[in-house]
Amino acid sequence: IIAFWHSPPYSKGRHDSDEPGSAETRMRERFLPILEAGGVDLVLTGHSHSYERSYLLDGHYGTSETLTNSMILDGGSGNPQIDHVYFKANGPHKGAVYVVAGSSSKLAAGEFGHPAMYTHHLRHGSVVLDIEEDVLQVTFIDFNQVVRDEFTLRKSLPPPTQTPTPTPTATASPTPTLTPTPTASPTSTRTPTPTATPTTTPSLATIYLPVLFTQ
Repeated sequence: IIAFWHSPPYSKGRHDSDEPGSAETRMRERFLPILEAGGVDLVLTGHSHSYERSYLLDGHYGTSETLTNSMILDGGSGNPQIDHVYFKANGPHKGAVYVVAGSSSKLAAGEFGHPAMYTHHLRHGSVVLDIEEDVLQVTFIDFNQVVRDEFTLRKSLPPPTQTPTPTPTATASPTPTLTPTPTASPTSTRTPTPTATPTTTPSLATIYLPVLFTQ
């Protein structure tokens, strides 16, 4: 669901949404509760001649100093290149993003820094919406064709965090005890009975050894 009108419920640009009795205050107090109960996703406004873009919000109907952390459903950028997209389910009070897109024709400075806003730019530019099935992508492009801000809103719940399955530790099998192979007892070798050798009387011989003398 996309809603759009002129006066921004949140702005610290040329027009201050905290001003009592202003159109900005009346829209915030009277219309936002109805829109958020109906499940609005994106609100586009102008009036302040600048670009301002909020977080994913719900339930902030007072002045800027009354904003609490519980009213910021997602304090990220909504840009997956920076952190993550905005996820929201269908139904009432699931959050909406508020964009002030008033810088296409002229610029007007302001205080800026509204606590509900994620970013702001004082540059000429246009806002481009791309919608495909349950995904809404919003891009702010300045007149030099430079992307100054972008976020994605996905109408579904974030994927569940996968819990890693622990890898089972293999239990070491006990090392089998080797059964010693019995050593064969050596076969006793029968000692042969010595045969008596007849004793002979050696013959006498004369051996001559030549002797060399060197002077």
